[in-house]
Amino acid sequence: MTALNDLMPPYPRAEQDVTADGLARRLMVEAHADRVRAASYHQVAEPAPAEASAYHYANASATAGYAASLFLTRLAEIAPALADEMARAVWRSWEDAPLTEWTWAALQELGIDPAQVTEAVRAEQSGGTP
Repeated sequence: MTALNDLMPPYPRAEQDVTADGLARRLMVEAHADRVRAASYHQVAEPAPAEASAYHYANASATAGYAASLFLTRLAEIAPALADEMARAVWRSWEDAPLTEWTWAALQELGIDPAQVTEAVRAEQSGGTP
């Protein structure tokens, strides 16, 4: 049997190695692996809270990876250079800064209060409501 790591397209080590095709392939393998994981958690009729949480996490990760892969693939069909630049921008964000700072700034740009999102997540984690 082949290990998942051996099936995974290589992670780019330098910005000049990043392409939309390479990143889309990697994201799609990760998305499919996460869907397989989610399906295994969901086979239990009444999953324990930890299994339910793992299911939701794996499913959310699969959905995000699939969407990002699909976006890069379709963009590459109409604007290959732009798709490669978008892939490099994603890669730089992974390599550069704490992701929380990026998501905080992105939420603000979208007109969503990141403090409210943070508060809602913490309330959800503690089993309460804000």
